[in-house]
Amino acid sequence: MKKYLKLIVVTFVIQAICISMTPFFTMAASKKEHAVRIYNEFLGHTHKLWGYSAYRTVKTTSQGIKFRLFDINADGIPELLVHDERASNADGQLAIYGVVNGKIKFLSSYAIWEVTLYSNKKGGIYYEYCRGGGAGIYQRFDGKRIKEVQSWYAELNWDTSKLGKKKYYIGKKRVTKRIFDTNKKSMITAKYKIKISENPKNMYSNTSKNRKKYLR
Repeated sequence: MKKYLKLIVVTFVIQAICISMTPFFTMAASKKEHAVRIYNEFLGHTHKLWGYSAYRTVKTTSQGIKFRLFDINADGIPELLVHDERASNADGQLAIYGVVNGKIKFLSSYAIWEVTLYSNKKGGIYYEYCRGGGAGIYQRFDGKRIKEVQSWYAELNWDTSKLGKKKYYIGKKRVTKRIFDTNKKSMITAKYKIKISENPKNMYSNTSKNRKKYLR
């Protein structure tokens, strides 16, 4: 009798937990569907893209535009990555858009030397660039904006064409490599990650067929 009573109690508890979690998953699914609808409208119609000068206006319908979804901060609501294969390093070939307060928002853009996005609660992003020296920047996406967390810099030796000794920073404070590496672990620990480089094969041309297939 006690055995059956225990089984009934356990079953009841599991059912209660499932019922209590249902609104959470329903809400997340609803927000995802809303975000996907907004991205479809954005890419399917003519909208001006990020940060271009007056002499070069690029739109979502321009040639060479690619896209994909990726959930950077692992909240069940994906962000939209947009790649412009004709952009310069100054403009940045990769941009991240998100849905904030129910509307699409430009979050950041990057020159594609190397950009890695990690799907985790920290919303980890890492990118490198080389302009008269080298740098690696770690950022986080909190669901509303992208902020720089830590970085390394190294000057270029023009005689050898090699980078010098790296200097490490958390915020504006210079730190040791050991502290730097320890601090970045939570940002780069993720089950899923994606790396975007020049001429990315893991993004899709902005066509009606691809939007129907990949924006879901």
